[in-house]
Amino acid sequence: MIKPNDTALRLFEILSASGIEAYAVGGFVRDSLMGLPVHDIDFAVSASPEETKRLLSPFAKMIDTGLKFGTVTAVFEGVPFELTTFRADCGIKDGRHPQSVSFVRDIVSDLSRRDFTVNAMAWSPEKGLVDPFGGREDITKRLIRCVGEPSLRFEEDALRILRSLRFMSRLGFRLDDETAKALRQNAFRLKTISRERIFSELSGIICGKNACDTVTEYADVISVALPELFAGGAFMLKRLPDELHLRFAALFKNADDAENGMFSLKSPRKLRERVVALRRLIPLPDDEKEILILGIDTPPEILREAAYWNSTGKAAGRGAYICKSVECFRKCRKGGRLEKAFKTKIDDDIYNQLETKLTEGTVNTIG
Repeated sequence: MIKPNDTALRLFEILSASGIEAYAVGGFVRDSLMGLPVHDIDFAVSASPEETKRLLSPFAKMIDTGLKFGTVTAVFEGVPFELTTFRADCGIKDGRHPQSVSFVRDIVSDLSRRDFTVNAMAWSPEKGLVDPFGGREDITKRLIRCVGEPSLRFEEDALRILRSLRFMSRLGFRLDDETAKALRQNAFRLKTISRERIFSELSGIICGKNACDTVTEYADVISVALPELFAGGAFMLKRLPDELHLRFAALFKNADDAENGMFSLKSPRKLRERVVALRRLIPLPDDEKEILILGIDTPPEILREAAYWNSTGKAAGRGAYICKSVECFRKCRKGGRLEKAFKTKIDDDIYNQLETKLTEGTVNTIG
């Protein structure tokens, strides 16, 4: 059921009374139909940016957000809403942006420029759902499908390649056959995308509920954006909390790959250091069953079962790694790998407690 909040409905009323045709679009409509929590509501409107600003300025603080793309922001009753004029994109500038935009007068023309059918729906209180490309049906089928010709959509904006995988991972959908085929044919275009954008999309992909299957099935595509990717670690994504440092660490074979990969993505320094520390501590074993537990910043109740404790008796915030066998654990202890990775002194009684748990088999495993 689609039901905007009261503030959004009052904004609809003002726009309608001013003679502006207005629709809620994008993620709000998609997530509402799926019964998911919704947050921001974006509007598509028939008025030009100048008309929108003039008509709404008595009611809201107006901000020029992206005038060349027809977008203004109205801070209405303390809530920001983006309003973008119905538009068509003209030409391909750099694999991310159109050469120019032209304003159109109908919502269907506006929706036809969008990436996927599940995002190409609109809703208004007067007209209800506008769904010219079958987005609602694709939600029922749990399908990600491009609007129009898939190759053209990816040529227009190569970031859509990773966006489709993010939706697949987050929503648990699959790509339709033509979209998947075009995805692979256009994967080379990812080399033109900024590393910051790729980092953002990859973060969404690997933290989704369907991350394991997505990374496994489309490792060939993701590796174009991240050559250091080791898809063999994708099985860990099912077993780890959706915390970014844990998820990234699972996808590099060793510390050098982690360092190079995270640096190439221009990831935040602290995140990069944590991922590299994990991989230095725990090079991916040849046998996945050799991994018993991996935890970083996990809840104390989990750490009490599996992680080491620091000298103050509090659950260590950086987690632990315990080998599958007692012999492997003793080698890890002798080599000081925990101390080197976490840059902290680990008392013998902590090691002894862990070895006892490992020997007794009382540690909860994820491997």
